[in-house]
Amino acid sequence: MRQHASAATALALAVVGMTPLASAATGASEPATDADQRPTLSARSVLPPETYTPGSETSAHFLEPAATQAVKPPFKGQPVQGFSATHRLGDGSYLVMSDNGFGTKANSPHYRLAVHRIRPGKAADGKPGETTYLNTVFTLSDPNRHVSWPIWRDGGCAAATKLPSGYTCPRADRQLTGWDFDIESMQVAPDGTFWFGEEFGPYLLHTDQLGRLLAPPVPTPGVRSPSNPTLGGKTANLPDSKGFEGMAISPDGRRLHPMLEGATAQDKAAGKARDLRIYDVRVGRTARFSGDFVRYRMESPDHAIGDYIAVDEHRYLAIERDAKEGAEAAFKGIYLVDTAGVKSGGYVRKTLLVDLMNVADPKGVGGMGEKFTFPYFTIEDVEIVDDRTIAVMNDNNFPATGGRGKGVADVNEYIQISLPKPLGVDKRLLGSFVPHGPQKTHKSVPMSVIGDVPYGDAQVAAFPGWVDDINAAKTTLSVHVGDIKNGSSRCDDSYFAMIKTQFDRFRTPLVYTPGDNEWTDCHRPNNGAYDPLERLAAIRRVFFATPDVTNGKPTPIASQAAAGFPENVTWRIGPDRRGVSMAAVHVVGSNDSLLPWTGKSGPTAEQEAEQKARMANALTVVRSTFAAARDRRDKAVAIYLQADMFDPTYEPEPGTSRAFVPLIQALIDESTRFQRGGGEVYLIDGDSHVFNVGHPLAAGSRWLEFYGVKGSSDLTRITVDGSDNNTNWLRIDVNPGAREGVLSWRQVPYSSVP
Repeated sequence: MRQHASAATALALAVVGMTPLASAATGASEPATDADQRPTLSARSVLPPETYTPGSETSAHFLEPAATQAVKPPFKGQPVQGFSATHRLGDGSYLVMSDNGFGTKANSPHYRLAVHRIRPGKAADGKPGETTYLNTVFTLSDPNRHVSWPIWRDGGCAAATKLPSGYTCPRADRQLTGWDFDIESMQVAPDGTFWFGEEFGPYLLHTDQLGRLLAPPVPTPGVRSPSNPTLGGKTANLPDSKGFEGMAISPDGRRLHPMLEGATAQDKAAGKARDLRIYDVRVGRTARFSGDFVRYRMESPDHAIGDYIAVDEHRYLAIERDAKEGAEAAFKGIYLVDTAGVKSGGYVRKTLLVDLMNVADPKGVGGMGEKFTFPYFTIEDVEIVDDRTIAVMNDNNFPATGGRGKGVADVNEYIQISLPKPLGVDKRLLGSFVPHGPQKTHKSVPMSVIGDVPYGDAQVAAFPGWVDDINAAKTTLSVHVGDIKNGSSRCDDSYFAMIKTQFDRFRTPLVYTPGDNEWTDCHRPNNGAYDPLERLAAIRRVFFATPDVTNGKPTPIASQAAAGFPENVTWRIGPDRRGVSMAAVHVVGSNDSLLPWTGKSGPTAEQEAEQKARMANALTVVRSTFAAARDRRDKAVAIYLQADMFDPTYEPEPGTSRAFVPLIQALIDESTRFQRGGGEVYLIDGDSHVFNVGHPLAAGSRWLEFYGVKGSSDLTRITVDGSDNNTNWLRIDVNPGAREGVLSWRQVPYSSVP
């Protein structure tokens, strides 16, 4: 566990612009070895074969049993495996896209197309780490009927002449399945929306952060596979499963470069059976093929492509592989591809970067000696970790066997490879998910604060643009004071995952303290009738999966993770002494979660126990923050939380909201003592949705009598706009050198509002 002071200092260094120390592994000067001159295995992790989406419906009813299957169908849930695309997030976890299910249109009609989030584990003693399934980010759907032909879960199943025994057609919910599309590639656009390349058309698909199609599927000009739903009497000119296996996105996010896995009939007739087309597509809200493409020539016509991603404006990484596995596998490689100066129809230049059948492993990370091999039939994921590191994953074709030996169940393996030379990656491709380098030091440190957002579908759609607005302002730190949804919408995992995707787009460290809408109020029927305590666990699992690290730009921060409250955090801005101490504590509206749940007349024993423990830890953080501020002779203390304990918009009934009393008394006691030394105290919250600045604990305030607390304080409380009032974000400038007014603020309008 990190010590409080060191972790807090780490974030303080980040927010005032000091460059963090390089990894110890890069600082030593040692004699070069053979392994130093070639790619070297640096990490390996394995996802257990039978990993299913929790609570999902059964699957594989259409899959015929076979001797080579590790698990016989049907399966007890929707398998998470089958990774065909990936996207690395800044906290070390990965978005992974499962393909169409079980290999064909015919055997995958009940497999829901999905994007998941996983976290590779660390290897130990020559054994691989265990990859953890974190959550399903979303399943793809078409609620607005952009697909003009029948899909399985709306017309397709009903029209089927024969169904497996025990299988009944699902209700028409417009969820997309492996009968509808075979997604094989994925990119996340700068606005947080997703682009998918698929093989049945082949098509390009564009979805929002919840996986909902934003437009009709975009066909590939002049190319159709036998599975194309609009083929009619036309002749297919691309074999099945040879569509867009890989797809790169340009550094500015304005172009996609999808790559066919197989040669077209026209190219084969012209003697170009080894040649694959890489298209140029201009994208925004829609996609338009420019008509240009370049060619990639494989080493053999029997090879296939696994993935294709960008390194910069003209260089790319491509996985090329044979169709063999296990002991018979001979060729699995990653090429560095260069398109500079290549005209439309011309050939890219390619250089072998990594031979996946011969990776140096001097430390035995892979558990196979000093040579590591990756002999899977399908290797379909490559991602850039940093300038000298790449990650590779296989598609295990669940429930297949044979990659690591006959009869051995294929797993999803994650390997990390260190390169002997830097790639020179365009930092824009690493996006907001990696450090952006040192910030410029200013007299004042600007922060951005938001809360009670996004509320409803219109704000969900606008939220990526609002994140862009805040990023463009180049503040140094962002804070979300809770309520990531409104009080009448569902508290589903997919929604949390979508918000996490947007949080990771912040180019600054993002401190998030939960609100009541995302867990304690989820008992409501229109919220999904969830167990609020289970939703609280989900919030911690999704947003605080990496303890002591912020959302947004991952940055070390001191937290109460060791006590079970990773959301309670502290940090500093300014110099080590006479700076500003800050803390975010998990205190929510609804009487700090004690309002009765649906069907109850009062709080349950479990409710009371949870609230008691959470408040006790919040009080510990508040008191320790003030104590540290006094020791450092800080100029100010700022506390962030969700609950507006002094909502000016209503008259509370006497005797209500008693859960807040201990915190209010602690704020009076601590701030009074701190202010005697000349310090300033600020409380920043959300909850009531109306921007407000005041002194609710000053002498004579009605709140002192309402809560029955002793003493008074000149604490300044700031409430940010939220809900329908959320047309702006709050800029707070922190100036530790100011004689007074250490914090100043102004509202900044968003560039567009729904």
